[in-house]
Amino acid sequence: MFTVIAERINMTRKSIRTKVWERDEDFVRNEVTRQWEAGATHIDINAGGDPSKEVDDMMWLTKIVCAHTDLPISFDSANPDAIKAGLEICNRPGSIITP
Repeated sequence: MFTVIAERINMTRKSIRTKVWERDEDFVRNEVTRQWEAGATHIDINAGGDPSKEVDDMMWLTKIVCAHTDLPISFDSANPDAIKAGLEICNRPGSIITP
């Protein structure tokens, strides 16, 4: 069995960052669905678009992603506060932290 971490919800990508800051839930849900359908075993969440907003963005993304899939989450951040915020919302078996 392989672990396949879906990497599309990454706020270093301008298109993702813009949609997250617009709080476009449908866009994020669509990204989750596309990655799950492509065979992902984990959904990566990187909220590092703006360090001053990272904790809030991680919380928002985690709520949307976890409400839309049962897959484990890969919390991708060098900010321990953002990782902690995400884990407090959704700490599933199989979750991964990737600093």
